[in-house]
Amino acid sequence: MNKNQNYYKEELQKLSVDYGVPLSLCYGKELFEDLNIPQVWDEILNHLARWRETLPDLSSLNFDENPLESFKEIKDLTPSVYRKLLDNDEIFNLVLILFPEQKVLKMLVEHFRQQNKTIYQQLASKLAQKLLSLR
Repeated sequence: MNKNQNYYKEELQKLSVDYGVPLSLCYGKELFEDLNIPQVWDEILNHLARWRETLPDLSSLNFDENPLESFKEIKDLTPSVYRKLLDNDEIFNLVLILFPEQKVLKMLVEHFRQQNKTIYQQLASKLAQKLLSLR
């Protein structure tokens, strides 16, 4: 936040003048201190710590850790599923979170290229293009 603090302060100043209301920039505990309720921030932190302890152990969300196993699990999904994943940038960004090293995604490109149907060639091209644009 410090990096952009001057920008935000200038913008807040402009808005404050334009609308005739006082505005301030706060982060984390600062907000609660400004509202004279600093104990609420501590309560939030304590609650989050307790909540985190109650969460079940989640397996890793990095499906590139065991790429061959992940590939086998998803390679036979219907082309329409892949099309939905590739046609929506917001969804594809979530896919990238699950496959951060793109190992499985690259395996899918090769798998699609080996299929004879046009739809798979289109999927291979689209996925390869998306991966190239990330470099």
